Amino acid sequence: MRGRTFRTQGGTVHTLLRSVRDLFWPAACGGCGHPGPVVCPGCAADVAALGSLRRHHPTPCPDGFPPTVVWGSYAGALKRLVLAYKDAGRADLTGLLATLLADVVEEVMGPLSAPVIVPVPSAAAARRLRGREPVTDLVRGMRLARPVRVAPVLRVRRAVRDQAGLDHRARAANLAGSFTVVPGGRDLVAGRSVVVIDDVVTTGATLTEAARALRREAAAGSVHSAVLCATQRRGGRVGSHAAPGLPTGGVLH
Repeated sequence: MRGRTFRTQGGTVHTLLRSVRDLFWPAACGGCGHPGPVVCPGCAADVAALGSLRRHHPTPCPDGFPPTVVWGSYAGALKRLVLAYKDAGRADLTGLLATLLADVVEEVMGPLSAPVIVPVPSAAAARRLRGREPVTDLVRGMRLARPVRVAPVLRVRRAVRDQAGLDHRARAANLAGSFTVVPGGRDLVAGRSVVVIDDVVTTGATLTEAARALRREAAAGSVHSAVLCATQRRGGRVGSHAAPGLPTGGVLH
């Protein structure tokens, strides 16, 4: 497997349908549906209010959860934009979301030497339904201050249930052993600092499983993660518990 910037090929049918839609319906805000710009001023203000670049540690935290930074909370307009981007074919939101994600990635990569970026892959069924890899497309849309290798070395190797509605134990059981490293992937990440990229972190099960595969199957030197947003968990605010040695619930500078 060659190390280079990864390029995905979106679903042709989905692309054609979006093109037809754009011919007959005016642009609308991805957050509220109001006709006009891709993101209206009200939703843009709501997104800005949700932003708080910070370390995130889910509660309860799975064993092996990697050090993680998130841009903000998965709520309000930001949640609606992410859902529209992923599940409603709103590829026109890629630029905005990729810009927010790039801020997180820059923060995580800051102290790392020659890091490698690894996007979290979609399950096969989700990829067929959407016709694309949403997280990988966000990675491709980022503009970073320094060149960095993107290595799509993770694959989902078995069927998993839809995670919606599952608690932290069920999510962990659902994803256990579900990721594997593709042939040749070890050569790209062995001994290197790896930054796993995802759009949303809820219980931490996905990032924990990704870190497990990268550590055990690819001998990654260290695993970190950069995520667009974190869900608001009951019983505590997002980011209220930091990893050992990190500021608690603080904004990073």
